[in-house]
Amino acid sequence: MDLQQRWLKGRVRELRRWTDALFSLYIDADPMDFEAGQFVKLALASTSGSELVGRPYSFVNAPQQRPHEFLCVIVPGGPLSARLASLQGGDPVFLSTHPSGFLVLSEVPDAKTLWLISTGTGIGPFMSILRTDAPWRRFENVVLVHGTRHLADRVYRDLITGIAASHPRQFREVSLVSQDQVSADSSILAGRIPL
Repeated sequence: MDLQQRWLKGRVRELRRWTDALFSLYIDADPMDFEAGQFVKLALASTSGSELVGRPYSFVNAPQQRPHEFLCVIVPGGPLSARLASLQGGDPVFLSTHPSGFLVLSEVPDAKTLWLISTGTGIGPFMSILRTDAPWRRFENVVLVHGTRHLADRVYRDLITGIAASHPRQFREVSLVSQDQVSADSSILAGRIPL
């Protein structure tokens, strides 16, 4: 299989920094057939330029939305994330052509309540799912639980507020913060999600 069959070339439309380590990457590329909750590999040319260095990232956008959107965190010493964080509008980036993953609603049995439990960047695929019609048609209640270390790590606040406003009877959000002080009158819980 040659490079064109395995990789789709895209261009950065925007990079949004949430914190020093967290960022969202928006990529213009051809449409791709995927199910909300799946991931692809993002890749850049190696420093030698002889190969691509890729790592998996979940779609944050719904399948019909463009640009493609990914929530990323800089991994100290990692081979790709810091390089992705330095990209600017127009820079090339490659996407693998075959989305993968089973964190999708087609794998979830019918139930009254859908629990979406995440920490850190794990909220990304749930944002993709929540941007589709499927959870609102299938489940009576949808609960998003997101645990972070710091208050600033609570990303996509506008999107979550919009989802809550659109589905006030179905949607609930539970936020937990483990390392910052949380005021007693806040709706944010102090602590972490236990295993």
